[in-house]
Amino acid sequence: MKLAYERLPFKAIGRLVGTSACSVQRIFNVHLKVRAAQHLPTNLCFE
Repeated sequence: MKLAYERLPFKAIGRLVGTSACSVQRIFNVHLKVRAAQHLPTNLCFE
């Protein structure tokens, strides 16, 4: 999980631990919960 906080791609994490990127993504989806932002910023910019 420490590698996820360093913002490494799944493919790089898989290479480091000896597994596939799909397995890494599956494990992270099970164990990490993404929380939505409490509120949006007042100014948004779309291109």
